[in-house]
Amino acid sequence: MRVCVKCFAFLNAFTLFFVCNVFAEASTSRDSVMNLFVHDYRESNFLDSLSDLEKYDPSEMVRQDIDDVRSLRISMMNALEHDDIDSLKKLVDAAEAFEKSSSTIVIHDGEKLLLKYFLGDFESLCNLDFVSHYNNWYEHIYGAFHQALYNKMHEELKSGKLEEKLESIKNESDRNFAFIVLNGYFCNKEKISALIEERKYKLKNRKQLEYLVDTYWRKDVLDSSRAASYSVGASYTVMLGKVSKKVDNAFGLYAGSGAIIDNYYLEFSINGHVGDNSVRDSLYFFNVGIEANFGYVFLNLKDTRFSGYLTTGVGVNTFSFKGDNSKEKKKSDWPTQVYPSFGGGFAFDFFPIGSFEKRAGLRFRAGVKNIFSGKTVHASGVRLYTSIEFVGSLGMHKSIKFDYPNTER
Repeated sequence: MRVCVKCFAFLNAFTLFFVCNVFAEASTSRDSVMNLFVHDYRESNFLDSLSDLEKYDPSEMVRQDIDDVRSLRISMMNALEHDDIDSLKKLVDAAEAFEKSSSTIVIHDGEKLLLKYFLGDFESLCNLDFVSHYNNWYEHIYGAFHQALYNKMHEELKSGKLEEKLESIKNESDRNFAFIVLNGYFCNKEKISALIEERKYKLKNRKQLEYLVDTYWRKDVLDSSRAASYSVGASYTVMLGKVSKKVDNAFGLYAGSGAIIDNYYLEFSINGHVGDNSVRDSLYFFNVGIEANFGYVFLNLKDTRFSGYLTTGVGVNTFSFKGDNSKEKKKSDWPTQVYPSFGGGFAFDFFPIGSFEKRAGLRFRAGVKNIFSGKTVHASGVRLYTSIEFVGSLGMHKSIKFDYPNTER
């Protein structure tokens, strides 16, 4: 029995020794890879920004991963700045090996794409699957190595070295595809769209061209048939019919805001006028309308615009005080008439300032609308109105589709 116990203890000790050696070898293997490629550049004064990672510290293993990532990125940054391409390639290989054994990312998507250029791997830059997967760039996240990579690439672009190096790509479509993708990190929407337009006939591979258009190309043009406008000014109203015997012609205000889409005209307006009346001569007759004008633009030139419209809405009329000598101070006994308003008119705009995109001027408006005032002055009729308004107009843009040449799919 005693012999069995001793044998069992010996077997347990042997098993524990074996397991510890296996883990030690794995750790040594990974550390040896890190030491092999990082040692030359580890003593650097440049610190990479990994604050987002450092705030998570669940274990010493995580901290070790963070230190390893920092060392690799600092080393790659220094190799890049010293144009030490051989060391850079070894460091990239080490980083990729590290990523396979760790959940921590060393080289991010956009960085991997730009590194392919500096390592001379132009084949990957021409590969649509590779580019579409890694073509991402986030300037605010990855710190010093990220910025160094961006600055180095920008220098290549400004100096003309980028296009010169890409000349080694024999296929014209591949060469232009890679050139536009790398320019996409530095050019704004207008420049990259113009570059695609300029080189679209050289991009014989239709899938490459479609990717560039979907990813970068944006173009819009001013659409003269679309605009937003606003106006405000003074009006004059003439009463016709029975109401003209009880309500005098009057001055007022007219204000509107609307839009023109494909020359169809929609405007929302508020207008009102105040005048004397014969029913309660100690009070003013007050009428206001909240209405919508639906119409069409018949003429639209650089400095003139002519439109006609139909009107529908709600009108309200009542009385208002007529100075300090009013004999009727109580509003409770003032009748109020609410009625449906309808009519039509036309507007002529003159724009001496600006162009289609932004222009300002005067609007001359004239039209006719009904007026119901049975509860107030016991009469109804129609009213003719004219107005002179200040008008501003903002042109709208529309996106246009890319004109694909006849290329291979």
